[in-house]
Amino acid sequence: MKKILLVCTGNTCRSSMAEGLLKYMVEDRQLQVKSAGTGVFYTEPANANAVTVMKEMGIDIKSHISQPLDQILVQEADLILTMTRTHKENVRQSFANADEKTYTLKEYMLKLQDLKLYGDQKEIIDLDITDPYGQDIEKYRETAIEIKNVLEKIFNKL
Repeated sequence: MKKILLVCTGNTCRSSMAEGLLKYMVEDRQLQVKSAGTGVFYTEPANANAVTVMKEMGIDIKSHISQPLDQILVQEADLILTMTRTHKENVRQSFANADEKTYTLKEYMLKLQDLKLYGDQKEIIDLDITDPYGQDIEKYRETAIEIKNVLEKIFNKL
């Protein structure tokens, strides 16, 4: 069974939504999906806006509890997908065995599609998922759609 770990800062917004979305998309497959945060110092539930937005999409994450990124999670994961380049570098610097299996979510999508970091107009594609923390529910909706769009492009290849 392939194990995928999704990582953000607090594990209450982006990675919790990504975990819920990916579990929903691949429910019939032999995949184990977990999430964690690089800056989790105490556990807490998913952000209320994240829970609401996921519920609007038919996905229940209300039982999600944040967890800190640790050596065991990293070691068990076959693939680590981070929400930003900063998270990716944090994981790679903190865990020696994570180097070859850690990508940003968007970077991994580009890798699977054999695309470069440049669009048609030679603009660099932003590899970070927008952080909705502390913003209104509309920003959470935008972030959830951003994550969903990327996951839809990669989940068939997982």
